[in-house]
Amino acid sequence: MRNNSCPELYEVLKFEGNEFSNWLFSDVRSPEEILEYAEDRDMCGYELLKKELKNAELLICNFHHVLSAEIFMMLLKWLERDPEDIILIFDEAHNIEASARSHSSTMLSELTIEKALSEVGETPESDNSLMLGKETGSRGGIPLDQDYAARLYAKKSCLPAS
Repeated sequence: MRNNSCPELYEVLKFEGNEFSNWLFSDVRSPEEILEYAEDRDMCGYELLKKELKNAELLICNFHHVLSAEIFMMLLKWLERDPEDIILIFDEAHNIEASARSHSSTMLSELTIEKALSEVGETPESDNSLMLGKETGSRGGIPLDQDYAARLYAKKSCLPAS
């Protein structure tokens, strides 16, 4: 265990007893107090606190921790709880919609789109119609941004004829 962890984590992993838990839950603790407690004992405050999450009755965190599936599943693992065991109360609820959209959206770069189009052999029509795939008969094709279409046309015209 010592070879696979830093010294501060090792101290947390070998730490036994209820001393920290009793101290932590005897009052409301600030992050600075927890860090000081851990540093005084050559421990990692983050790992020490994470180890105690399963004993907490109330956890206050950014709703990013719930909206991100990966983070939420990790949090549940640390809490040793299932989703149905959790009661969520959202503060600043007017921000949830934008945050949820952000967490469930995928951003594609123009380069990714260009590579995908290249792989399927699609190129914009040369009549500057700002549509991709119109010639395939698929409901008028995919609309293209004017600047993006211009760059694609320029690239196409620079390519040597095959």
